[in-house]
Amino acid sequence: MEAIEAVMHHITHPHVYAHLELFGFDISITHAVLFLFIGMAITFFLVWWAGRRASLVPRGSQNLVESLLEFVENGLVKEVMGEKGMPYFPLIATIFLFILVSNFVGLIPGSYTTTSQTGTVWAWALIISVVFISAGIREHGPLGYLKTFIPSGTPIPLMPVLFILEAISNLIVRPFSLGIRLFANMLAGHMVIALFLSFAITGAYYIKPISFAFVILMYGFEVFVALLQAYIYAILSAIYIGGALEEH
Repeated sequence: MEAIEAVMHHITHPHVYAHLELFGFDISITHAVLFLFIGMAITFFLVWWAGRRASLVPRGSQNLVESLLEFVENGLVKEVMGEKGMPYFPLIATIFLFILVSNFVGLIPGSYTTTSQTGTVWAWALIISVVFISAGIREHGPLGYLKTFIPSGTPIPLMPVLFILEAISNLIVRPFSLGIRLFANMLAGHMVIALFLSFAITGAYYIKPISFAFVILMYGFEVFVALLQAYIYAILSAIYIGGALEEH
């Protein structure tokens, strides 16, 4: 239990490197902020490095990044939104790569999983919410976008109820589901690893080998979860934006 308490303290009270304040807002450089910048830098560097010497036949890092971007383009954007979704490809690709990199960085011992931080996931959820609402208004106009909340053929008495439910879904449910899913999965995985690691260190001699084996197993599983959660976050973002572009 001490290991889990240590993980929770590490997440909720990250080490502060520099106390800073701007216009009354706390902008201190914490362990979480540091690894947020590291994730951003790695994401930028991967794309920059792959594109600096782009060749017709991709090799090495260029091949890796191009494969990921082609997956996002064909498997997420075009598959979900069609050609009309291509203007949003840079955003979906950035979300996918950043979350993927941040999830993998968080698996390094001594690092910090920024996607287990509520501020990170809610910030992305807010961005996606603003984008899909703006996309719907741009595509249909303000009144036309509101009309998409009510399917054609809906009985008049049900219209106010459906409108309220759809408004709640757009403003609250979708952003909340985006944020809580990623946050909960990344946090839970690290807590399980911490639990088995505590058994491997402090448990009885006959428990330690089994616990250590579970730690290795969970690390392998967390690699899969890191990839899966990046995919889920990106595809849900594409679905929400694509839905706003449709008539209903």
